[in-house]
Amino acid sequence: MVGPGVAAVWAQSGVPSLVVGRAVAPKAYSTGVPFEVLRDYLLSVPGLPADVAAQLRTFTADGATLPLPVPGDYFRTSTAEVHGVPATVLAAKDGTMAAVLWVEDGVVTAVAGAFDDDEVLAIAEGLR
Repeated sequence: MVGPGVAAVWAQSGVPSLVVGRAVAPKAYSTGVPFEVLRDYLLSVPGLPADVAAQLRTFTADGATLPLPVPGDYFRTSTAEVHGVPATVLAAKDGTMAAVLWVEDGVVTAVAGAFDDDEVLAIAEGLR
C-alpha cells in the first residue's frame, strides 16, 4: 500500500534536470504466510545472487527496511544521512545522474537529477 504523494520537476529545454518527490512511505503486510517463512523460501531459490541473499537476510518483519531494487549494471549505491536519517544514494556509473532516498516520519523522499552524489545530498539537506 502506498499513500498519496507529490513531486516537483525542474527542467531545462524540456528535459528534467531535478525531481523532488515525497509520498507516504509504502507499507506491506500479509494476513497469510508469516514474513520469515516467505523470506526463507526466497533464500532457498537456486541461483539467488549471494549479495541479494545477504541483503534479504537483514530484512525483518518490523517493516523498517524499504527494499529498493537497483540495476547494478548501471548504478552504484552507497549510504549517507539526510537530516540525521539513514539514506540510500544512487549514482549512475556513467556520471549522468544521482539520487538520494530516505524515509523520515513515515514519508519517503527522493531527490534525483543530473547531478553528482554530493550535489543531490546538498539539495536533500536543504529541503524542509
